[in-house]
Amino acid sequence: MRKLIESIETGLEELQQQLNDEVAEFATDAEYENCDSCIYDAPRVGVITKHDYYISYAVLRINKGVVTLCGLGDDYGFKIEPTSINRLTADEIMVIASNIY
Repeated sequence: MRKLIESIETGLEELQQQLNDEVAEFATDAEYENCDSCIYDAPRVGVITKHDYYISYAVLRINKGVVTLCGLGDDYGFKIEPTSINRLTADEIMVIASNIY
């Protein structure tokens, strides 16, 4: 079982390295600002705040390991600073990768 876990961890590390070289755009800033329906087709990641409030973000683009996220739903219009792919969870990395590859 330990070998399987190590294999998965190695695969995730390799995937993260590939995404550090990847350039992909899922929605433009203009599409986001106009609330075009394509933003809801973009990959999504989410965070739970310390007060158990869930915020859903659309991944607008990834550019060489830097991910641009923008709020959806009640948090629409809330843009956060571009984030390093290294700060995302394994699940979030998998969501982005599955929309690219």
